[in-house]
Amino acid sequence: MEAQHLDHLVTEIAAFRSHFSVIFLATVDADGQPESSHAPFVMDDQGSFYVLISGLARHTRNLMVNPQASALLLEEAGDRSNPFALKRLQYTCEAQVIGRDSDPDGRERILAMMRERFGRVIETLSALGDFQLVRLRPIAGKYVKGFAKTYTLTGEELGNIAHVNPARD
Repeated sequence: MEAQHLDHLVTEIAAFRSHFSVIFLATVDADGQPESSHAPFVMDDQGSFYVLISGLARHTRNLMVNPQASALLLEEAGDRSNPFALKRLQYTCEAQVIGRDSDPDGRERILAMMRERFGRVIETLSALGDFQLVRLRPIAGKYVKGFAKTYTLTGEELGNIAHVNPARD
């Protein structure tokens, strides 16, 4: 794949990702039962997602026993969109709880980003004992632009982009 084409996709993926404030999550409980959910998020400079989620929610409990998740950003299905070809960005993520005492400066930096994006409700939620700040670090991904336009994202910072069907590239 040409470097110019690769650069274009890196920029395109970043632009697509920037339009979202909510991420869809798929988690699995201790018995292997799947759970789908969503959560508001912020993203750091390294591409990790951060969600502030209640320990009462199944997806949070699932992440505690199985710290892996699939995260999805999905184009809205408007009147003009073919629902079979919606643009989407999927990540396989490792989850890590950012404890209240483990990294106070880092935690506060992320909560400040959340306050800026979601307002004062973050003050209330972060003060509640059951709410956990969770980092979702992407370790692999897939970007689907439409039919026969699927790219895998691997490597450091997911910078290795490859067309699933290079003959169509």
